[in-house]
Amino acid sequence: MYYNRAYMKENGNERLKQSEFQTNTAILDKLIEAELKKFAEKKKNLLV
Repeated sequence: MYYNRAYMKENGNERLKQSEFQTNTAILDKLIEAELKKFAEKKKNLLV
């Protein structure tokens, strides 16, 4: 999904563009972190 945009056509070869890969990885890390925070909140609410 995120990785498709990172591919460049260059001389007929597809290669991963490193800077976009790093940007996409950072985005995924933020999304995962947000999900973990939501999960922690739900779990805390269940325990109360």
